Amino acid sequence: MSTLIPAFDPACINIHVSMNRVVVADLPGMPEKLRGKTGYQLLSAEALAALIKPHRESLGIPADVPDSDLPRQLDQVLLRGWGDQVLTVTSIASAFASRLAYLLATLKRGDAVNRAARPEWDESYWAHWANIKTVILGGGLASGILGGVAAQLTEETILPSLDVHDLRIQTSTFGARLPLYGVARHAPATCRRAYVLDFGNTSAKRGRALYTESELTSIEELSSLPTKPRQPADLFEFMVETLADPQVEHDGVIRACIAAYMDDDGHVQPGQLGLYGPLATVTTNLSADLSAAVSARLGRTVNVRVFHDGTSAGVVYAGVPHCAVLMMGTALGIGYPPATNDGLWRLKA
Repeated sequence: MSTLIPAFDPACINIHVSMNRVVVADLPGMPEKLRGKTGYQLLSAEALAALIKPHRESLGIPADVPDSDLPRQLDQVLLRGWGDQVLTVTSIASAFASRLAYLLATLKRGDAVNRAARPEWDESYWAHWANIKTVILGGGLASGILGGVAAQLTEETILPSLDVHDLRIQTSTFGARLPLYGVARHAPATCRRAYVLDFGNTSAKRGRALYTESELTSIEELSSLPTKPRQPADLFEFMVETLADPQVEHDGVIRACIAAYMDDDGHVQPGQLGLYGPLATVTTNLSADLSAAVSARLGRTVNVRVFHDGTSAGVVYAGVPHCAVLMMGTALGIGYPPATNDGLWRLKA
């Protein structure tokens, strides 16, 4: 008996909205080698590294650099100036932009062949994407020069060639730190200092959010920590240790996000894979259990609340209509801005 998939609700997203699982079955003029690929296969960090790898020698990237570091190395090349490498860099950027355009055109157009490849989506999912007018790119892959180039090519050249003319693509000024600002907006009104974190697949980004009486003024950057544990129990302990850092001064408020969909009570929705999904099997409520463990470790009451990383990114743009925030990092993440800023800290202009 098949499980009934809930209708699309941008305020309560789940595993079924995943951009990694979107299948680009076919589009006009799409190369045969890309047909049938998923969003993950097209646009993950691994996919971008595969585009760069054949050109590493011509780009001057040392042979001992691991493939996982190739996207960052490419951005260093761009920062130094393209020079004699302009044709190579343009080729990579164009290929990456084309893949982004194929994914977005699949969602916007809703062709029958692509709908058939995502049978769990009912009309509510396709209708929502048909009405999207702005896509904001965040995450590590979109935070550098490549992200800006890809966004411009996608919007101005490739999407129009796919008969998509009403979609604006822009990169977030917050870059890879976008989710930190999202979780920081969820602090209580009395808070003046909050510890904010974004637990990713490769590292935990950290910061300390500072507030006045009326607004979130800034986030002090703290050093990122490598995410080494791969088993749920070890990962939970890593999160406790990171959250209970005695060197970070805050008002007993910790707001964090992870690469997993969360329920309204701050727990991991069941049935998810990936690194953080299995945390549902070792905790009864992730936010509550972390609050208890961190409070015990620090010897004072600490309130921890955990959110979905893509949703947190979307919160930064609360009030922006017909908008989606696409996070591009190890994998793809998605978030949809809330309709209003009610209950959220105001961001300093």
